[in-house]
Amino acid sequence: MKVKGCDEPDHGEDGWIQQNKSSSNATARYNTAMASVLRLAISGIRSFSDETQETIQFGKPLTLIVGTNGSGKTTIIECLRYATTNELPPGTKTGASFINDPNLHSANETKAQIKLAFADTKGGKFLLSKSLMAIKNSKTKNISFKTKENQLTVLRGGEKQSVSSKMADIESLMPKFLGVSKAILNYVVFCHQDESLWPISESAVLKKKFDEIFDSSKFIKILDSIKSITKEINVDVKLINNNVEHLKNDKIRSNHKKKAINTLNSQISENKTKMEEAQRNIDDVTRQLQLLYTSNQDYERIISKMESLQQDKRNLKQNIETIKSTTSIIHKHKDVLLDELNNFADVLAQQTRQCTELEESLRVLNSQLTDLRNQSNELMVRKGSLESLYKKNEENMVRREALMTQFASILGVSEITEFDHKLNKKLENLQKIYKERELEYSSLLVSISKDLEKAKFAQMKEQQHSEYMNKDKNMLSAKLEELNSKHSSIAGNQTRMKTFKDELTIKQDAFAKLKALNEVATLNGKVEESAKELTLLEAELEDVQNKLQTSRRNNDLVSKVQVLEDMNVTAQRQLDAAYSNLKGVLGDDISPENTISAYEDRVVKVEKFLNKSRSDLASLNFRKSKLETDHAVNAKTLNDHQALVAKFQFNFKKANDEFSELGFGQLEIDATSFHEALEVLETAYTDELNEMKDREIIMQFNERAITFAEAKHKCVLCRRKFPNEDSDCGADESLSSFLNKLKLKNDQLGSAVNLQGAVERKERLQTMMRSLDKDISEISILINEKIPKLTKQNCDDKDKIKSFENDIKSIEEEVTKKRQELEQLRGCEQDISIFKHQHGSVSERATQIDRLREQLSEQGLSMSTEELERMNKDIYGKTKNIRSDIDSIKLDRDMKMNRNNEMENEINQLKLKINDLELKSLDKVNIEKAINETKVQIDNLTQNLSSATAKIEELAKEVTKFENDYAAQMKAKEEDLGKLNAETEKYASIKRQFAKSDEEIREYVEQNVEAKYADIKLDILNNKSALEDLSKRIEELNKELKDKESLVSDSAHQERNIRSNLNLIQFEEDLEQIEEEIRNLDTKQAHAQRDEYLRKTSQLQELQNSHQKAYATILGETTQLERQIKEIHKEIDRDYKDIDKKYTSEYAKLQTKLAMATDLTTLYKATDNGVMEFHQTQMAKINNILDELWKKTYTGNDVETIKIKADPIAARKSGTTATNNRSYNYRVVMVKNGTELDMRGRCSAGQRVLASIIIRIALAECFCLNFGMIALDEPTTNLDDENVESLARALHSIIKDRSAQKNFQLIIITHDEKFLRCMNAVDFTDHYYKVLRNERLNSTINKVSISTVTEG
Repeated sequence: MKVKGCDEPDHGEDGWIQQNKSSSNATARYNTAMASVLRLAISGIRSFSDETQETIQFGKPLTLIVGTNGSGKTTIIECLRYATTNELPPGTKTGASFINDPNLHSANETKAQIKLAFADTKGGKFLLSKSLMAIKNSKTKNISFKTKENQLTVLRGGEKQSVSSKMADIESLMPKFLGVSKAILNYVVFCHQDESLWPISESAVLKKKFDEIFDSSKFIKILDSIKSITKEINVDVKLINNNVEHLKNDKIRSNHKKKAINTLNSQISENKTKMEEAQRNIDDVTRQLQLLYTSNQDYERIISKMESLQQDKRNLKQNIETIKSTTSIIHKHKDVLLDELNNFADVLAQQTRQCTELEESLRVLNSQLTDLRNQSNELMVRKGSLESLYKKNEENMVRREALMTQFASILGVSEITEFDHKLNKKLENLQKIYKERELEYSSLLVSISKDLEKAKFAQMKEQQHSEYMNKDKNMLSAKLEELNSKHSSIAGNQTRMKTFKDELTIKQDAFAKLKALNEVATLNGKVEESAKELTLLEAELEDVQNKLQTSRRNNDLVSKVQVLEDMNVTAQRQLDAAYSNLKGVLGDDISPENTISAYEDRVVKVEKFLNKSRSDLASLNFRKSKLETDHAVNAKTLNDHQALVAKFQFNFKKANDEFSELGFGQLEIDATSFHEALEVLETAYTDELNEMKDREIIMQFNERAITFAEAKHKCVLCRRKFPNEDSDCGADESLSSFLNKLKLKNDQLGSAVNLQGAVERKERLQTMMRSLDKDISEISILINEKIPKLTKQNCDDKDKIKSFENDIKSIEEEVTKKRQELEQLRGCEQDISIFKHQHGSVSERATQIDRLREQLSEQGLSMSTEELERMNKDIYGKTKNIRSDIDSIKLDRDMKMNRNNEMENEINQLKLKINDLELKSLDKVNIEKAINETKVQIDNLTQNLSSATAKIEELAKEVTKFENDYAAQMKAKEEDLGKLNAETEKYASIKRQFAKSDEEIREYVEQNVEAKYADIKLDILNNKSALEDLSKRIEELNKELKDKESLVSDSAHQERNIRSNLNLIQFEEDLEQIEEEIRNLDTKQAHAQRDEYLRKTSQLQELQNSHQKAYATILGETTQLERQIKEIHKEIDRDYKDIDKKYTSEYAKLQTKLAMATDLTTLYKATDNGVMEFHQTQMAKINNILDELWKKTYTGNDVETIKIKADPIAARKSGTTATNNRSYNYRVVMVKNGTELDMRGRCSAGQRVLASIIIRIALAECFCLNFGMIALDEPTTNLDDENVESLARALHSIIKDRSAQKNFQLIIITHDEKFLRCMNAVDFTDHYYKVLRNERLNSTINKVSISTVTEG
């Protein structure tokens, strides 16, 4: 019984993972924490179809896959390997051949997918999905490989959760989830058939694969890194230790300097207490001065107020004179004038209101006039539209009669009423014929199409077979190219080896010379010498600093002398500078005795002049501002009027030009004449428009009459017929005469002057003149009265403003000069103050300096503090330079050490390259043999391809014949049916035209067009009468508005005159009030108070000066002490900044580095021993399993057992022992009579296959503790029957022994069903999977009962 794998029910991705639980062999085991593969689905890979999914479920402990050669068995292993390691099969290059070729199903692309369900080492259920695509380039025909989508999901609590969709992440996660390395998956678990003999390959390949399996390179890098880091740390320890010693000395010196700062700070605190007391005295005197100033400001205010009132009095007198000179005086009381002004405003407002009402009425009437004109235009348009409808109805009548006359004979119609029925019947017959013909052609084309499909399928099948052979040939060619490349590279290895050896010799000689120079030791000696010199200088520096500290303790007297001398020098310099500045301002004729009085007299004089000038300026500015405001208002009004006039004149000129061109004469800017001209134009326009419409109506009627008479031989009015052609001659002449008269009349009307253009020009001119008519009255007043008056007034205002500006400018220049002089005097206030207070201070300080110098001479100090500080600075500079030199030497030493290490590494790398090339040279003979075998296979495939190509060409000719027949029938069908279509469309068009004419005639009758036309003519006459009445009313209102505006314009001058008289009365009242205030002020008492204020101020300033002297002395001493503290702080910041932190940090670094060096040495030894022990243990375990399996499996007596030998690589002269003990060369040996011989080159093909299988099983036993799967692809290759049976028994024994392991899974792929019987597979599984090719040559996976094998 067979059940096809792709027909099993689909439960979705979740069900797809869980479905494997139904396996009878796996129910209990899948719940354990072991990695295992559950299920695989394949679509679009190699020979598997991209339209269906083929699935296989992996059981425990055995999964069997059986199939003939080329059926697709190995593809299953390739999919498992690609899914778990992302490695493409060997020979696929870019991966395009890994996917089903698009050419096989005549497509440009093939979509492929691999889905793998598996359990990880923790029991989690995962689903890995990889979607791929092969794309064919339509131009180059090349096929490219593309990864479309990757998705790894996990099933937790019945729900899917995405783990990753990135290829790099999935590639690194899969070995982790399965619990084995990528190398084990590649070389052991899912080893490809083409690479299955790798255990017997050349030594270089074997070493590479075993190093990857053991991860040797990773451990070697780790140990080398540990050693390198330890070496760097030891160098750092030496450098940090030196830094710690230096920082310790600096820390001690820094502490000494901080103590000195504390001592100086205590002295400063004492001085600050004294300074605070002196400052309090100064503040008391200052408060007294401030109080005196505040209590004696009344006299200043009185004097200032007097000057201000005098200036206001002068300003008012000047304003009164100005108003009297420019205004007509009205001798009335103020209240009377105010009453007149108020009443005047009411009258003016009433007149203005009447103007506004008239303007509003005019606006409403003009709007009504515009509406009537628009209504008139609309009526004319509707009249023309109705005339057009009448004309169109006549045309439809003629068209319908012509259609019936034209097609009556074709349709066999004798009566007009039968026309529509006959036309419909004709269309139905044509459509029926079309459908019958179309059915006949379709049947014939289907028959030809079936024959064509059969021929194409046969051609495609043969092409597919040819492409398979082409792929095999390409794979062999790629393999041949690869072998030739390897052969070429081996041939060139000797040259490269010689080059590397020559380079190695040169580098070794250069390295020996560098070592002989012994540069590092020389630099270390220089470091030690500089360190000794630095120690001596540091001791000398400490001695000088102690002396400096002693000197600073006795430095108070020196500081006092220095401060007093500085103060005296400064005071004298200030006196000289002050006197010099005052002479420059007051003149050279002053003496030190009268300097202060001369200064005060000059200041009073300048201030009086400035007060007077400010009052004059205020008055002038007030008058100028008022005049400028009036001028700005007038200028704006004038500009608005001129803009309005300019705009009107521009439009008026256009209208006048058009008016004169039409022959009406010239227009004038006068309301009456302009309105008369407008009436003339409107009358002419209306007459010409009516005449034009009448002509058009007459011509249209004549044309209808001519057409109707020619078509019907009837009169359009009376509907009487003219005689037929067979009547007498007189009747014919009567019809001809009628037609000629009408045509002659139309020619006369048409040849007359075209009125359309003239009417349009008059209509535009009429609109323009109506717009001008609204504004012409106002414009006439502006041009003749308002604009000339405003222009003259503006010119007068400009002259007055210019005069004011000149006066103001003159006064401002004088004020600027006096202000500069006053500022210059104010700038000398400090000089005056210095001059007052510094005379007596200089001699007092000189006496004090002499007394302090006597005390200093008694102390007997040999060197001053400045000299000791200079010496301290010099010694510190030398110390700093030596430290910098030591750092430079150390940097140079480190660079040379690094250079030596780099050169040593380069030499080691060259030695490794030479060893690799020596190993590769051993494979030359085997490659040459493989090249010859590949060439023979390529020749055989070439011959088969030639015969296949010939058969494809025959099939192509047959396909072309069928395609030509199909194309010919298609052409005949299109021509025949096209003719029928054209005839049908012709009659359908006739039907549409006839229906359209009938519909338009019916609409004309329903709309009652002729009655509407009569109504429209009556409406036009009524509208014309209303227009004439409304125009007369507008003219009357315009005249009334002009009169009202003239009254409003004349009233403005009277109002200004009343206001000016009111201003004059107010100014006279203000003048009397100011004179009264001046009489009430007491200026004599104010001057006496100012003299008393100046005396008291002088006494308090002298007291303040004495307190400031005491304060300055203490301040000088404190400043000197603070300068010393600042210098010490600067020295600490410069030389010992963060010294405690740096010392602590460096000391911690030193201890940390020492601990790290100790720990790394311990780690290195432990890692090294662990790696060696692991390698020896695993190799012993592998060899024990090999011995056991070989003796169970191999039936011959020539080989006792096999082993894998791991020979350590010999030590090199460079002494790089870190690599020597952990790097091995591997080889597989066989034991004959107790002697070990290399199997490579000495064993048969069958022994090679058997040994490779056993070695892979042994490696799986040792390295696949968490993932107990191994796949054997065609394990019986090259084995004789006896060894096949022996291998089967051995595998049976292995499965039986390992079946107790919960994660053991063995996959066997074979074509030999006998092999399955020999291994008694029925003991471990109840089915196997058979891989077959279906009728479309696609691979399918079928689940078959194991009983079919045992029965066979």
